[in-house]
Amino acid sequence: LKRAAVFVLSSNYEGFGNALVEALACEVSCVATRCPYGPAEILQNGKFGKLVPIGDVTAMAKAIEDSLNSPGKDNSVAQYLLEFHEETSLKAYDALIADITRIRYTDKPGIFKKLYNLFFEENWMIGIINEPIANSITWKKCPPIKWIGKRSRQRYLADPFAWPENSSCILCEEFDFASQTGRLIKFDLRALEIDGEEVVDFTRVLPGHLSYPFMFQHEGEVYVLPESSAAKKLVLFKWQDGRWVEMSQPLTDVAAADSILFQHEDRFWIAYTDIERGRFDNLSLLYASSLAGPWMAHSANPVIRNDLYRARCGGTPFIANGKLYRPAQDCSARYGGALKIMEVVTCATTDYLEREVNHIDPEQGLNPHGLHTLSAHGNACLVDGKRMVFSLRQALQKIRRKICR
Repeated sequence: LKRAAVFVLSSNYEGFGNALVEALACEVSCVATRCPYGPAEILQNGKFGKLVPIGDVTAMAKAIEDSLNSPGKDNSVAQYLLEFHEETSLKAYDALIADITRIRYTDKPGIFKKLYNLFFEENWMIGIINEPIANSITWKKCPPIKWIGKRSRQRYLADPFAWPENSSCILCEEFDFASQTGRLIKFDLRALEIDGEEVVDFTRVLPGHLSYPFMFQHEGEVYVLPESSAAKKLVLFKWQDGRWVEMSQPLTDVAAADSILFQHEDRFWIAYTDIERGRFDNLSLLYASSLAGPWMAHSANPVIRNDLYRARCGGTPFIANGKLYRPAQDCSARYGGALKIMEVVTCATTDYLEREVNHIDPEQGLNPHGLHTLSAHGNACLVDGKRMVFSLRQALQKIRRKICR
């Protein structure tokens, strides 16, 4: 294209006319029909090329001849082409999808909500913030996120947790779009790229969907507490002799989501959302004097109820200035829409009280539609971010599942 003297677009109809933008970028003279839709807009009604009526052979021939004889060059075209730059286009798509997202989550019933749910799917990515998790209590907005790897149409990665005292090993959920099932993977983080990826297999003990591999360290030993709500049991594993060994089973016959484990005063605590009570609006507690159990239910469970703004856990609890804090998901507008940092004021076997100290909205960049994990990673934090992505495959899968019921 760059070697051409003139680029001619003689269409009767165009969806956009992308080739015209490419020709302008190659500094080639352009001639196009004034057809719907695109050429007149791209050429700015003749400012950056010649426009002729559809089917007017004489006008087309003259326009080509004039362009060959007097090619000319408009120095302002380079500045104009920035409108078609990837960054500009992404911002425009962001604005469009944000508008649609707002339509979805208003309380208006009807076709808009149904169409949105049919054609859009969540696509999460994991990233890193170069600040310690304790700083989150004072963030005025989400700090810059460096995203790890590339977005995929086959899977997404979410719920990242770092192996304690290991600067590169990460566990997270891998969600497969085809099977609509999550599993856990482990990889080494190398300069924002995923290296040495492998599956962490708990299927012998926990069949079905797995996610949220919460990591915990105590007295030099490493533990993991995966979400296994599909199996309706919660199992704590210990890393021993190069493999994960079952340590205790705090819950059975309960669909516990996004569970966290922490030590407070003289007890160990597990906080979780009981999906059968509600997917996003409740928080229950277990406690034990030993990681091996027995685990006891808090007398006031659920300690948080009917609260979409702060119930479901969203990452690693942490201590700052002698106080205990819990990252929580704000699901009031959408699942995993934002994060809150809650100060745990009281955590006892008969009482539980916390207060909000910060609200963190998603970064308005690559993943502006959700933020639902904030986990400690040394002097940095791991996060995940969501973009709602148009997916015809998603729509067809949903239609197929309904037909096959």
